[in-house]
Amino acid sequence: MARELDFADVVLAPEHQLNVDEFVLLWVDDWYDGPLGAMIARGGERAYLAIHDRSVLETDEPWRWVVLRLSPAALDERNRQHALFAHHVGEHWCCHAAPHPSIDGERVAATFYEQQATRPHLTRADCQILGWLSDAPRSEVVRGSA
Repeated sequence: MARELDFADVVLAPEHQLNVDEFVLLWVDDWYDGPLGAMIARGGERAYLAIHDRSVLETDEPWRWVVLRLSPAALDERNRQHALFAHHVGEHWCCHAAPHPSIDGERVAATFYEQQATRPHLTRADCQILGWLSDAPRSEVVRGSA
């Protein structure tokens, strides 16, 4: 999801930095040595976390993320895509305790990836920038821990 968005032109003003401790990570949509795109929550509100500048990924520069409020339609689509991913591919990128909606049909990873190419892409028109984070939020739950 974050791969479609580019926020390198967004100025990360200190007064717009958010407190990472107010957020929890719900699931990851895109990963490369850290979350590039993920659903997060603060209180009862979900937001989307997107990497600020992809050019720093293979450098020693610190990563930064923008926090986005999604439009209702974009949020519904992200929730739907996450439920489909969990059903067809697995829950290994889930960091939340809430159950996924029931989905009929066989669990076939190829089904998810085939339809992913035709799903609506998130654009800047679908979101409002709330601020930015210098660290990724912690997971709501840790799967596989003893």
